[in-house]
Amino acid sequence: MSDLFPNQTNSRLLSLEVHTVPGLAVPSDGLFCLLPLVMPANRAIFIRQFVPEQSPDFIKDGFLLALPEGADPARYLVVEVEGDRMKPELKDRARVLAEAVPPAEIPYESGGIYAVLFAGRFVVGRIKTNDLGQTDTLTVHSDDERFGSVTIKAADLRGLWKVTRIVDAAVY
Repeated sequence: MSDLFPNQTNSRLLSLEVHTVPGLAVPSDGLFCLLPLVMPANRAIFIRQFVPEQSPDFIKDGFLLALPEGADPARYLVVEVEGDRMKPELKDRARVLAEAVPPAEIPYESGGIYAVLFAGRFVVGRIKTNDLGQTDTLTVHSDDERFGSVTIKAADLRGLWKVTRIVDAAVY
């Protein structure tokens, strides 16, 4: 998966102006990266990247963020949460940092919030039931029970990213 998002040290990154704010310290161990931003408006583009018979059409939006020193930017993306399915933990339009889970580790992931790409869909939800080792299924739940859950067959799973932190959210 890391080859889909090359380290974007390209003309777009170089054209961004980073302004410092007096009194705001930039972590010395950080590395600013322009990460892919998966928003409701560009999810179709993101999904097409994982369909082998179509040529890649890279996400045009990015999110400038500091990652810890030594972190591989190609493993990360920023996802904008859509709707209320993950309330109260994640509000509508919150943007979260997500790190790619290596395929060999996917059967052991559980308990956290994940961005999941499967069968032409892309959702953010909590993994409570990971039966990939027994029944070849993974169930992703909404934190708001009104929205239910979705069970995904292993054969339909295209990618899994663990949500590690909120990077932007409105205050209500």
